[in-house]
Amino acid sequence: MAPPSGWEFELANVRYAKLENEERSLQVVAQLQSRPGPGMELWMTGPDGNVFEWSGGSARRYDGVFCFQLRLEDDDEALSLPEGQYHFTMAFRDPGTNEVVAAKTVTVAGFPHTSTKAAPAEGSSVAKDLLGCPRTVI
Repeated sequence: MAPPSGWEFELANVRYAKLENEERSLQVVAQLQSRPGPGMELWMTGPDGNVFEWSGGSARRYDGVFCFQLRLEDDDEALSLPEGQYHFTMAFRDPGTNEVVAAKTVTVAGFPHTSTKAAPAEGSSVAKDLLGCPRTVI
């Protein structure tokens, strides 16, 4: 979906990566020019359907590149991702009307990883905490 006037949005790259502690993550790089209001939502889908959903608070005025990581594992929990193609969607939705303001979907680059760790429990930080990217990425 094309963004409205005053918005520019490019979901440049989503790839499998590792955090500094070697735990698996998704690294997301986007370029955004936004206006205040809409909330950001994230989804990852794979061969078996929805892998995770995330939603955050209202966007603020922003103009630039941003990068974040979502952990795929933490301590004794992990998202086990069997081989296959995965897609990542970033969307901005108006909280008043529930209308999508801007949305992009890209294929996740790299290779997924199966895990023998337990599936994330209620309240887990897996695919919930947005973490900064290393300075070398931006």
